Amino acid sequence: MKTRLHSFVKALRLEWIFFTLSAITDLGMRFNLLLQFMNDILWYSVQIALFEALYLHVDALGGWSLADMRVFLGVIFFVDGLQMVFFEHNFNVLREQVSQGDMELMLLKPVSTQQLMTTRRLQCGYLLNVIFAVAWLSWSLPMLPGGFSLSMLATLVLVVPAGLAIFYAIRLLFSIPTLIISNSEHIGEISMSFFRLGFRPDRLYGPGLRYLILIVIPVGMIASVPARLLIEPFDVWLLAGLLGMSGLFLFITNRLWHWSIKRYCSA
Repeated sequence: MKTRLHSFVKALRLEWIFFTLSAITDLGMRFNLLLQFMNDILWYSVQIALFEALYLHVDALGGWSLADMRVFLGVIFFVDGLQMVFFEHNFNVLREQVSQGDMELMLLKPVSTQQLMTTRRLQCGYLLNVIFAVAWLSWSLPMLPGGFSLSMLATLVLVVPAGLAIFYAIRLLFSIPTLIISNSEHIGEISMSFFRLGFRPDRLYGPGLRYLILIVIPVGMIASVPARLLIEPFDVWLLAGLLGMSGLFLFITNRLWHWSIKRYCSA
């Protein structure tokens, strides 16, 4: 138990060092941060405009009103902003790093190779995206029929990290083949198709597709289920399913990572 606690504290300290170094690097290019934020605001605006336009013609989608959908978008923006800060860049360059032989150097380090390869370079500029998402949620949550309550804040504290954990686990799952096959570029393209499904409410899909994105490749757990826990009457079993799925997928992908490391044969 003490060994695991010591390893966890060591990982947190290392992550803080990564954050500090990344912040120094990012703040040296402030204009790039502004352009990056403006680009992401355009993406957010397109998502908002899409649903605002749809609700000009319908009263509900999948049983959700316009106010509900705004909360759903806020959850997407929040989770997406956090994943952009912590691990998006690392997964985007992982295949290139492996092909260049950087993996051999990481395997020699006395810390977790998984942490070094997936969370080493943080993108602190995306904290602006997180601030935007918090502002959007602060505006949209009080517009729900029941209004805002402190229980919603407590729910957010639980469901957003769970959605982020599932996001990380799925990115790791689709990145593992990079270590054991020579060309995995097409697998990354497949993963993006799944994530696009997760960026829409799960109730818009039929039963078969909902089963796929909630159980098999649970991209629907990233935003749809957390949003349902905020919008709909509280369901303790739905919350338990979300937390259990996040823990299960983190465990499975961690075991798969270690399995692939043993079969890694260098670039």
